[in-house]
Amino acid sequence: MTEQINEISDYLRYATLSRVDRLREYLIYVAWSQALIATLGSLFLSEVMGFIPCNLCWYQRILMYPLVVIIGIGILLRDRRVQYYVLPLSLFGLGIGLYHSLLYYGLIPETLQPCTAGVPCSTRWIEWFGFVGIPFAAFTAFTVITLAVIWHKPSDDEEMNQTETSSQVSNQRWLKWASAALIAVYVGIVVVGLASRISENARLTETSSETTADEFTIATTVAPVALSTTPYPENFILTGQRVYLSQCSACHGQNAQGVTNLGLPLVNTEFMQERSDNDLLEFIRAGRHPSDPQSQTGMMMPGSGGNPALTDTEVLAVIAYLRSLTP
Repeated sequence: MTEQINEISDYLRYATLSRVDRLREYLIYVAWSQALIATLGSLFLSEVMGFIPCNLCWYQRILMYPLVVIIGIGILLRDRRVQYYVLPLSLFGLGIGLYHSLLYYGLIPETLQPCTAGVPCSTRWIEWFGFVGIPFAAFTAFTVITLAVIWHKPSDDEEMNQTETSSQVSNQRWLKWASAALIAVYVGIVVVGLASRISENARLTETSSETTADEFTIATTVAPVALSTTPYPENFILTGQRVYLSQCSACHGQNAQGVTNLGLPLVNTEFMQERSDNDLLEFIRAGRHPSDPQSQTGMMMPGSGGNPALTDTEVLAVIAYLRSLTP
């Protein structure tokens, strides 16, 4: 009786392992599908939606796009060594995605941003569920590809399987530790993202309550005048300069003179002169899509300069700063 129970137990264990191994064979298709979705998604965001990739986004594209071809060829050739070709790219992309996500959520100071020219790396083109932006989406894609590839088990002949069985215990241990570490990092980034947005919302509420009525009235009612006679408080203009340099200068230039093929000039223009501060506040908050008939560049202008965390007072301070630059 005991022998029969042992035989049944061994059979069930073997059947379970066989089913798991069969599932692991198809993980390579998961990796390829994720690479394809990430590639098409990034092209849609930049070519259709008009979102301009930052430097880190370009680095991740360079690592992601070839994976569609490399994994695809590995599937067609049934190459059991495909993970050796994929992991260097996916792990490098994973590292960049992790760095980009930490930068995006504010855990890395702005002084360490690699996007010194062009669009800032922390620009919020879009956010799902209140915290999932493009950097986190890219990090997720590289995480899925990496996990799928390291757990992928090729279907080989019986002799090959017997060869692998001798080192199965050590391989399984390595896979479990690597996967656990990767999942822990991923969960940590989720926690960081949620915490950053919760603290940001709390800051916005506190800042709004501290904004004085006089300061807001000055910012919204004063007409644009020359720097020498500007009625805006000096500290208000300095605040606007700080926010402008960190959020707007990449597209519109350090002195708001515009950047070719990117952002229009913002100094001494009819657009600025013909609109009140409230009108400009509304426009900056909404942004402008490339499909807008009035768009002159065909480029996406993100709402709030790509940072929804800016308060109305900070945006109005930017407007005051731009007014002060008008000769």
